[in-house]
This record gives sequence, C-alpha cells and structure tokens, in this order.
Amino acid sequence: MTIDIRHRTVIDALPVYESSREVLTVGAGACKLDRLMLEAGCKVWSTDFEAPGFGAHADARKKYADELNYSQANIMDLSTFPIDKCETVVCCEVLEHLVDYKEAFNNLLALAKRRLIVTVPWCKSYDDPAPPPEGHC
Repeated sequence: MTIDIRHRTVIDALPVYESSREVLTVGAGACKLDRLMLEAGCKVWSTDFEAPGFGAHADARKKYADELNYSQANIMDLSTFPIDKCETVVCCEVLEHLVDYKEAFNNLLALAKRRLIVTVPWCKSYDDPAPPPEGHC
C-alpha cells in the first residue's frame, strides 16, 4: 500500500512512548489510514457518518469492518461512538464538511484522552488542483 505524505504525517504524530497505541478515527472514509495504523501495531476503532455498506467507500469499509472495529457514528452526537474516550483521536479531512465545525472540534477534544490529530485542506486539497469539492463549507 502506498503511503502519501498526508498519511505519513499522521502516523508520525502518533504517541510512541508510554502509549497504549489505541486510536479512534472519526471520518474513516475508505479506511486507508486506519489500515496503516493497524499495520503499525495500533488498536483501531474506525468510525464514519455512513454505515459500512453505504456511500462512496462502502466496499473498502465492508472489507475491513471487523478488523478495524468499524461502526457508524456522528461527531455531533457522542453517544453514537463505540467508546467514550480514546488515547488518540484522528480526524482527517472532515471538519471542512461541517457547518458547525466548532462543536465538532469540541466533541473531538472530549473523545481524546492524550492526543488529537486533525487535518483539513488549505484552500484546496493538497493533491488536487481543482476547486474545492462541493460540500466543503
């Protein structure tokens, strides 16, 4: 599996010392980063707004759902998450889709015990010269 600079940066930001290596991803998409973290020895809980069998990344999510503890969750409702808190929470390329990103960010902080890793595109996606996709707020 090819690791792009965005994924490498997130993996490099994971805790190393005195770490339980537990990661909750919010907005897993096709679960590529989640699979990389699993291969790096992390216990991963993958979540996304869409159920495993629906949406653009349905096939990838269904294929790895059990291995990645995949579940449907909504960042605006913490009761939908499979765990109350996690050592590290990763949220990549999600907040730009949300009108109330401040509430979502506060909820991410509430989920994180030790570290919160967030990425968002700056003006445009790092690897796509086209205008921002429809749906970016």
